Amino acid sequence: MGFDQEHIVMLPFMAQGHLIPFLALANQIQHRTGFTITIATTPTNLNAQYLRSAISSNTLSAQPNNNIHLAELPFPSQDYGLPPNTESTENLPLNLIGNLFTASQYLEAPTRRLVSDITKQQGKPPLCLISDVFFGWAVNVANSSGTVNVAFSTGGAYGTAAYATIWLHLPHRNRNVSSDDEEFQLPGFPERLSFETLSPASVSKSRGRKKYSVKKSGISAEKCNEWLDSHASDSVVYISFGSQNTISASQMMELARAGDTVTHPATSAFVSHCGWNSVVESLSQGVPIIGWPLAAEQAYNSKMLVEEMGVSVELTRGVQSNVVAEEVRRVIDLVVDESGKGGEMRRRAGEIKDKIRGAVGEDGEATGSSAKAIDDFVFCSFVTHTS
Repeated sequence: MGFDQEHIVMLPFMAQGHLIPFLALANQIQHRTGFTITIATTPTNLNAQYLRSAISSNTLSAQPNNNIHLAELPFPSQDYGLPPNTESTENLPLNLIGNLFTASQYLEAPTRRLVSDITKQQGKPPLCLISDVFFGWAVNVANSSGTVNVAFSTGGAYGTAAYATIWLHLPHRNRNVSSDDEEFQLPGFPERLSFETLSPASVSKSRGRKKYSVKKSGISAEKCNEWLDSHASDSVVYISFGSQNTISASQMMELARAGDTVTHPATSAFVSHCGWNSVVESLSQGVPIIGWPLAAEQAYNSKMLVEEMGVSVELTRGVQSNVVAEEVRRVIDLVVDESGKGGEMRRRAGEIKDKIRGAVGEDGEATGSSAKAIDDFVFCSFVTHTS
């Protein structure tokens, strides 16, 4: 882009579902700019295998990425009401998640030291900080260090817009209605969304009965693919509730009765909690979704997938849901039926797959909207940083 070498510091929240999009963004920025990227997080997260392997493999380049570095932020979790060596949401009980959020503010001091060290070493502050939207304190660090902070939401545009608008406008508090189910319009929240809303560049824009077997995923990728290879195309239903959520044993049994996995041609549908990483993973492969939103913005994502995009059927929602095998079977049959609604869902998912690939493509004048968004972001960072 014609700019001198710069440095960007990234501050992801301590959860795998947040680290993954930060890694993807880091790779995109580094690939398009050549900038040095430092991802700063706690010791346990730094040593996570998926974090280091994702950086070393760098899917955007044939060469390992030597310009993306990791920096350690000390985090004595036991001092903040958390079990020893608890530095992420992994295996953390729901009743302690709030403690992790509260404790994360203590990362401000080591982050200040890191930014100060980079400034002394390079003779100027980083171009910007890119912090998780949960790290409000990063604004203070950036302002006092002579740089700017950019808040990064790791959820989708739809869910982010829903959160922001609901907190800005709370009309439901003063409504005189007879039912809690009555819908109401939120200012600035569109009734219809195109695929463009999935792109960072345009957030502001508005065959008969089948038998199913269950395969536990706690095996090697090779064994999993070998098992998938033994099945016909579109004959396997993949079930995953992300890195943080889980359901009860009884709920899993009802499902049973009725990653690389979702990319395999044998995969017919994805039973998902509708976390944003899973949504993108599934749709980027043209795989329809059977939704079971559990927490956070997942219900908003599910609503978009069902009502706006037509690529999903919602099985149920919430951790306490009562799920029966007969309903699971009915929904799966609906989605895998190529002659009915399932066929239309797969067609729509295929169209979105093509749009996602176009959004990140680089083909001369046809550079995708996500790639253009990286260019716009870098340009705006320079303008803000130097003004």
